[in-house]
Amino acid sequence: AGGLPPAGVQMILDADLPKEHFSSLKMIGSGSAPLDPTVHKAFEKRYGVPILLAYGATEFGGPVTSMTPDVYQEYGDNKVGSVGKAFPGVKLRIIDQDTLEEVPAGTQGILEVVSPRIGPDWIRTSDYGYLDEDGFLYLCGRSDGAIMRGGFKILPETIEKALLLHSSVAAAGVVGVPDHRLGQVPAAAIQFKTGFEATVDELEHHLRDHIAATHIPVKWKFVEELPRTASYKVHQPSLRELFE
Repeated sequence: AGGLPPAGVQMILDADLPKEHFSSLKMIGSGSAPLDPTVHKAFEKRYGVPILLAYGATEFGGPVTSMTPDVYQEYGDNKVGSVGKAFPGVKLRIIDQDTLEEVPAGTQGILEVVSPRIGPDWIRTSDYGYLDEDGFLYLCGRSDGAIMRGGFKILPETIEKALLLHSSVAAAGVVGVPDHRLGQVPAAAIQFKTGFEATVDELEHHLRDHIAATHIPVKWKFVEELPRTASYKVHQPSLRELFE
């Protein structure tokens, strides 16, 4: 057995390492960030080594779900993308983000967990996902908008605040967009002040003085006006559509 972060899986595929390098492995465990199902399948087809995903967090006292070898043997490709089923004693449920009521299988919402290592109470996470009819957990993103870039957690607000320090920027919106190698990367939409502008290079140079290199957006869009809700908040779904 071995362990790889999702970014490492894509790096191995990109490097086209010989299959013989992995001949001693029976399986590979992976976690810390979403793994693109396309990348998942490509790795298993190329190297013949199953990738077993798991999910956990410090607030649970460790892992709470996993795709075990036995489950993999039973379901195979039918559950690609799932982080497995709950460990004994662990309870999972998905609730509606607005009503906070439990939703049916297959419906996306906020994940809540009971971990026996911590206690009997439900722990509300910032993870967005769903449970299928067989109890397998699938993660779809973060309810708090956090971007998971190769295992690094990035809050869009951190990038947005740094961008607003630039003299030409009137408004900025940042979202995570899919990336085969890193899982997600930041993408920024910029609304300039009237009569002002800046290049991507200038904005990147500005950001390097204020935030970590991992937080620098990979994709950029310059817009006349950011998409907003009736309450003047940036409309996240419309913002994501700019980068599709």
